[in-house]
Amino acid sequence: MEILSALERLFDRFGSKHKEGDVIFSEGAGGEEMYFILDGEVEVLKKVAGADKSLTKISSGAFFGEMSLLNGEQRSATIRVTRAGTRVIRISPGNFDTIIKLQPQIAISMLKVICERLRKTGEMLKEKK
Repeated sequence: MEILSALERLFDRFGSKHKEGDVIFSEGAGGEEMYFILDGEVEVLKKVAGADKSLTKISSGAFFGEMSLLNGEQRSATIRVTRAGTRVIRISPGNFDTIIKLQPQIAISMLKVICERLRKTGEMLKEKK
C-alpha cells in the first residue's frame, strides 16, 4: 500500500517499536489517535465476563484505533503486541485529515476494511446464539 511507504518515512517522528506483550492501549481508555502497523503483529482483545478474549490478530499494513479517531469515544478494545519488534505509526486527527485530503482513496480502502470487520463481528455474534 502506498500509504505505508509514506508512513515509513515518518517513523522517526511518529513511530514506536514494541516488544511482545506490550499494550498499545487498553479498552475503555481515552485516545483519539489511530495506528498503522508498519511491520509486526498485534492482537485485538475484548473484555468478556471479566476476562480478555482474543478477537483477532492484525499485522503489517493494517490499522487500528480508527473508531476513537473518528468518533472521539473511548477505546473499544485492548491492543497487545504479539510479535517482538512490531513497529507502528501514530496518526493524530489533524494528520489523518491531511492524509485523506491528499489521498482520498485511502478513505475508501479504510471503509472497506471497517465494513469487513463489522461483517465478521456480526458473524461471530450469530455463532454465539
